[in-house]
Amino acid sequence: MVSGYAGMKDWHQRTYQMAVISGLLLALLGVPSALFAAAASAVSADQGRVLDGVISLYPRAQLVDSAQEEADTTHRIMLGALEKINNEITPEASRYVQGLRSRHTYLIADESRTGLVFDFFSTQLQQKGQILYQCTGRECGSSNYWANSVFGRRILYGPEQYQHYIVGIINGYYTAIYVAQRATGQVYAHLDVIEDQQASLLDGDNLLRALQTLVGVQLNIEPDEKMTKKLVQILTAYESINIYIVAHDGLRASETVPDAIKRTTEVGGAFKSRLVAAGISAQRLQAYGVGPLAPLEGAGPDRLELIKIADVRR
Repeated sequence: MVSGYAGMKDWHQRTYQMAVISGLLLALLGVPSALFAAAASAVSADQGRVLDGVISLYPRAQLVDSAQEEADTTHRIMLGALEKINNEITPEASRYVQGLRSRHTYLIADESRTGLVFDFFSTQLQQKGQILYQCTGRECGSSNYWANSVFGRRILYGPEQYQHYIVGIINGYYTAIYVAQRATGQVYAHLDVIEDQQASLLDGDNLLRALQTLVGVQLNIEPDEKMTKKLVQILTAYESINIYIVAHDGLRASETVPDAIKRTTEVGGAFKSRLVAAGISAQRLQAYGVGPLAPLEGAGPDRLELIKIADVRR
């Protein structure tokens, strides 16, 4: 194990260096060391804050707005740049998720580098979970759309070149993060955290019981590693369960129905390949895509359905 200064992460090293320099300055100015120790302790505690048990907050982040939902609702996760089509804000791609959402907006005090703040959060998503989409600057689309239409926080509006957006999944929680700088120079970070109801409901025995029926199981259109692992474990233990993999999704901008069917067929085939790579026989899996042709009331348009292939009795 590496210890001491050489074993510190970069931001720990910077904090350590600042602490040493500040300590020397305070000593020269005659400031009591007890006061400096208290300040250092406060900084350390601030760096250790974790939002909803999912993601660590940026050091010195100051909460300016927060909201917690009391009931499960359906939320649209943005997976592409925003544009206005027929007077409606439309992302290049999106996903619908049902669950409890918490929303938090922070002022990043004494920091003007949005890229540094974004890297702090994106590194966590990369290390702890799965990144679904990210963009930077003008490639994200209008900051006005993100601030007001997506997050409902006008304080996030600022020059497009300083905005960053990333969304991913950490332990069953969808985490969307938007970092922006206002014209005043102040930097804000907004975090939406959604506890995926589907991930909690389809846990262990519940997933097995659902697969043993002919009704089917609804998953996100790109199941995360945790859900995929559960499915592989069940299919390995119960070799009598063979499944159809059916991918659904609505029409994207400038897309025709045949295009959507082709795209979703590829999505279904890609998930089948993931299961085969994990050791499940391809003979037990059949993949299809139906695009927007099989809408289901109460479900998002983008979803993956697993349906047990009925036993043929001779």
